[in-house]
Amino acid sequence: MATAEAKTSERGGQPIVSITFTADGSQAFEALTKEAACAQDPANRIVVIVDGEVISAPVVSPACGEGITGGTDIQGNFTMDEARALAKSIDLGR
Repeated sequence: MATAEAKTSERGGQPIVSITFTADGSQAFEALTKEAACAQDPANRIVVIVDGEVISAPVVSPACGEGITGGTDIQGNFTMDEARALAKSIDLGR
């Protein structure tokens, strides 16, 4: 992973965590999300683990067989402080 930061979404202005991957990280994330996208809920979730603790479990939303490349946004009902805390936790896991 390259970066994780709290931002405001372009649509709706909600707090999100934006993640940008390195080239190797992007390839690995694409493979992971391609597989997860074809699974049924809750298996279509990926789990973000830092220091052995699950810190997020977002749903993967592309169509079955399509993976996410380059980066992604984690969306939820976050406050900006919660988005910043999650981004910091993800960055610490690098």
